[in-house]
Amino acid sequence: MTIAQVAPLFESGPPPGYGGTERGVSSLTEALVRQGHQVTLFASGDAVTQARLVAAFARALRLDQACRDQLAQPLVQLEQVLRQASAKDAFLGQAQALLCPIDWPEPLGLVMSEALACGTPVVAYRRGSVPDVLEVGVTGGMVEGLEEAVQAGERVPLRSRPRCRQGFEERFSPSRMPRDDPWLHRRLLRAGKGRSAA
Repeated sequence: MTIAQVAPLFESGPPPGYGGTERGVSSLTEALVRQGHQVTLFASGDAVTQARLVAAFARALRLDQACRDQLAQPLVQLEQVLRQASAKDAFLGQAQALLCPIDWPEPLGLVMSEALACGTPVVAYRRGSVPDVLEVGVTGGMVEGLEEAVQAGERVPLRSRPRCRQGFEERFSPSRMPRDDPWLHRRLLRAGKGRSAA
């Protein structure tokens, strides 16, 4: 399988000290390489990896004294990813699965809905909005750690790509969201007023 991994640029991978996300991306990348997958890692040039490394910059932004704007560098990295992946929809649509190791209570991982829109199942940690986005065994899998993610990724071909698209339509389509959002906002406002009166 051909896999792209995108690491934050602030710290190298694996990080010499702190670096939760960078450490997670590094561990997953190396595990996928050991399994024989063709992995491309988009990261800083000082990353240590067995994957094919595409470096946006020579070293981690934290160590680069010449870096004046740390918001611009990730845009350069994103352009590299998109250039190599062609169109985003084609990139996601041709993927066997999207591995999404969200390790914090993300309110909504937009990339998960984008993958489902392309008919691509998602394997993600059971954090934040993930249980609201995925149907286990139908549009993807929820896991608790790296080894489970790799195992779930191997079972992904059993999932139905049309069902992933249908899951997107049911939850995130342009027709559903405008219909449900006002109802949700009114509900939240009523709940807020009830709390303030108590």
